[in-house]
Amino acid sequence: MANQPALTFGVEVKFFLLPDTGIRGDFHQKTYESMAMIFQKNLPKPLPTAVILGKWSKFTGDAYTFPGRHPMEQKDWKYYYCFSGDPSVLADFTRSMGIVAEGKGRIGMEMATRVLNYDKQGCAEFKAAMNAVMAGGKPWDPRIGSSLIPSCTPMGGLHVHVGDRGGLKLSTAKRVAILGWLLEPCLFSLCSHGRGRNFHSPARKNSILAAMNFEYAEINYAKEEEELTKMWSRLYIRDTHHGHQNDDNENHIPMYFSRIDRKRIAVLANARSMQELETLLSYTNQRTKNRRLCLAIYNRVNDHTTIEFRHFQGTHDPELAWEWVRLVTTIVQIASTSTESEFQKLLREISYQYRAMRRRSRDYLIRQAQKKGAKDPWLDSWTWMLPILNLNEHEPFWSRYVARLPERNEVEWGGASL
Repeated sequence: MANQPALTFGVEVKFFLLPDTGIRGDFHQKTYESMAMIFQKNLPKPLPTAVILGKWSKFTGDAYTFPGRHPMEQKDWKYYYCFSGDPSVLADFTRSMGIVAEGKGRIGMEMATRVLNYDKQGCAEFKAAMNAVMAGGKPWDPRIGSSLIPSCTPMGGLHVHVGDRGGLKLSTAKRVAILGWLLEPCLFSLCSHGRGRNFHSPARKNSILAAMNFEYAEINYAKEEEELTKMWSRLYIRDTHHGHQNDDNENHIPMYFSRIDRKRIAVLANARSMQELETLLSYTNQRTKNRRLCLAIYNRVNDHTTIEFRHFQGTHDPELAWEWVRLVTTIVQIASTSTESEFQKLLREISYQYRAMRRRSRDYLIRQAQKKGAKDPWLDSWTWMLPILNLNEHEPFWSRYVARLPERNEVEWGGASL
């Protein structure tokens, strides 16, 4: 393994508020400022805080420090805990929560942490910040209401950005994209029910890479077949599992992946720029402004590029949030520090699990057709992902967590949940 990278992370914590009075006009801004003030009061020690109005992405919006209200340049946002509005948190609010808040305001919000070093200090600060915002409190303007208590929904995610203080390398980003593509079902198996079905979630379903027709169309992002052969030979070695050599006519990508997945792995490995990699993983609908899916390359101009993991749902629990940060950051660590042979070995281990999952999935479909008790085997795929990522010691935590998600553990009879 190479030297450990100086990884950084930042987290966007989504939540909503139900003030007990109506919120109109500038009360949105007053609510953002109230949450920033509540956050500061609940902290054991001060942290730099800001408010952003009209935020759509890391590049739009008017920000100012709070308190003080000094205007901020966009390049400085990453040094502050930023509070802003996020109406996407309220999408399908009434149906998902069973709440009709007539006569009350409903405000979706986001707290974005400042850039944190991935170390013990970063962990402690992140947990303190989570506790401070989720505890809620009394707003400074009584017209807003008597209290502001954040709540979470599956629509409001916990988005984690992982970067490198020295700058994220394209080779690392490509490896993360490959691992993220292959482990996407495993990561979703740790999320709440339906999270992987949200409109802007699965890259394996909605991305440009997923939409590529490898059978009948020329691929814009791939080189000629002869060049791909040389590239595959350089990046992957022959499978020598059980003492035999594996030559599957797709060159040396592990044979137990499907032919289409082998081609998609090759396209990701062959990306020539961060922009190209970002495009491959983006949503196919070019008319929407937000084209980021569950795994995204946040290609920043004149700033450090990060990889964004958008799989997980919103949570009040700082321990759960930190465990998720630890999991996705480990993927970036492995991609950054593994030697070529170590990364090849990792892909082969994943490919063996894919072979086993195809057999289990086939049995699952047969039992469903026969109206026998069945459970989607991918719901337990996190159990083989953790050892592959050398996170065995975290299995008890995730096991206890998954046990509290009954909708992910139901047995189905002919497709109908018990």
